[in-house]
Amino acid sequence: MDDEFNGTSLELVGVFHWQERISFFQSPCLYYPRGDSDLPAPGVAADADLGGAVDCDLGRCPLTNVMPIRRLGLLRKEVPDPPLVMAWIDVPSLRVIRSDQVYGSSPTAGKVRYTSYSRDFSAEITVDSHGIVIDYPELALRSDFNSN
Repeated sequence: MDDEFNGTSLELVGVFHWQERISFFQSPCLYYPRGDSDLPAPGVAADADLGGAVDCDLGRCPLTNVMPIRRLGLLRKEVPDPPLVMAWIDVPSLRVIRSDQVYGSSPTAGKVRYTSYSRDFSAEITVDSHGIVIDYPELALRSDFNSN
């Protein structure tokens, strides 16, 4: 795995009782609706100030935490808590909004501190040696594929 993650494009397909497909970071944003939904239109919100956003954060998806964890080197060294701007993608609407977040090193090995000021949420996330989430409180717990 590379230590650097810089998101430049993302394509999402949401399939529920309706389907949404959207490609972000293209100009113009491509949107392919199918079915009925009362959700807000996907894409970048008109009032979203994404200036300074380097990473995206897909709601309800612990995998996108890997990008800032690896980019900041949180598992290799003590890192001050830098303020980060994320392009946060709401699920299931696929609406993109600004999210002000902080990731920081934890004194406990295999843990990373996370705070989202936009959603008033903080957690200590357990990760493996690659920065991939093992336990994200209130969101996800990775299965142990090696157990019998």
